[in-house]
Amino acid sequence: MKSTSLMDLVNKQEEINQKRAINNFIEMLDEEFVLGKVFLKYLEFLEREKGEDYQDWVFYELLQNDGPPTKKLKEFDISRQMKGQGMYLHKHTYIEVDYVLKGYCEYHIANDNQLIVRLEEKQLCIVNQSIVHGIDIPDEDSIVIKCMIPFRYLDIREFSDFDDENPVILLLKQSLDEAMVKPGYIIYSIKEFQLFEDIIYDLFFEFIEREGGWRQKIKNRISDLFLMLLRDQPLKSYDFESIHKDELNITKVLEYIRCHYQDVTLQSLSRDLHFHQNYISRKIKDTISMSFQEFLLDVRMKEAERLLSETEMTVKDISNQLGYKKPSFLYKYFKAKHGITPKKFREYKKCF
Repeated sequence: MKSTSLMDLVNKQEEINQKRAINNFIEMLDEEFVLGKVFLKYLEFLEREKGEDYQDWVFYELLQNDGPPTKKLKEFDISRQMKGQGMYLHKHTYIEVDYVLKGYCEYHIANDNQLIVRLEEKQLCIVNQSIVHGIDIPDEDSIVIKCMIPFRYLDIREFSDFDDENPVILLLKQSLDEAMVKPGYIIYSIKEFQLFEDIIYDLFFEFIEREGGWRQKIKNRISDLFLMLLRDQPLKSYDFESIHKDELNITKVLEYIRCHYQDVTLQSLSRDLHFHQNYISRKIKDTISMSFQEFLLDVRMKEAERLLSETEMTVKDISNQLGYKKPSFLYKYFKAKHGITPKKFREYKKCF
């Protein structure tokens, strides 16, 4: 017997997100989005208007005047979406599973001619990376659960018994395809919704509580989720021929850098992704207004911040973990970004 309900966990996670948004809104944006021009403008605005409650309307106004932003993800995430949270078109570097827990929502798909798909209660949509989409919830009582899944949480070898033409297998196999992503999205009507919502419950619980082995438990339950879908027949499955190699590859490049920050180089990117390193370097700069080295440094410094805040590792060990041969490199780059040494940063974090 569960001691808390699914909605209790959903509400708890929302409270955590709201508190973090109040205290670290700019940091959240930096972690969640590839910072294109629109976000750089927005961050500049926030710096000028500190203390003013302009966040929402300025954010969505900027989004309407710019192309769809790219959302990124370092870790699994799960949350709910309700009416009033704003619909905006975007794409991302991971797989997203959106489940209508209650009511309905309107799914806007914009890779070809924009179309709107209505999802009813107990239906879900799997959206592949680089698919431009957005969720609109017109009804106040409707609730959509959003599962955001990095590719490292999925191992297609677990599903080797299934036919290669199964839509989910196609999606998983081709999600990192060099040429294009297809199918673009798949819609299911969940028959065994109680079993499915038990999985959702466990995902929320493990993500919130973060007890020992929580990442492995989440991976296991994600496998259970996809196994349910593999054994079912989708209502609809769509692919888009308009997603080309150039658009797809840059999201793959950014994800690769985040996963291999210890030893990644332009040469290793070129070798593993089969693109010339000058081309990769230019695409990174054009997309996120940062060079390869600047983006790699940003990834490493964020990991340094996390390790200093959440572990007791020595600065030397953290330096080795980040791929630096000498701790002096970490001191140099960290102080340049924060204005203080790693040791002082850790002391400051312990006070709050």
